[in-house]
Amino acid sequence: MKHLTLLITMMLLCASSLTYAQMPDEEEWTRQIEQWQERMKTMHEQMDAIANTQDPQERERLMAEH
Repeated sequence: MKHLTLLITMMLLCASSLTYAQMPDEEEWTRQIEQWQERMKTMHEQMDAIANTQDPQERERLMAEH
């Protein structure tokens, strides 16, 4: 829930910094949101893998990937 609130806040800040003429159309906006959501999902998966890894070398590799 905390991450969803952060994502929504970031989206609102981005949207409020644009003038209406600069706003992407609805299809582009939806595509951008889907990209952000996918990136957040990937980041969370990477962070979970790092947290659950016991091997220091594997953790270092995962951190470099993150």
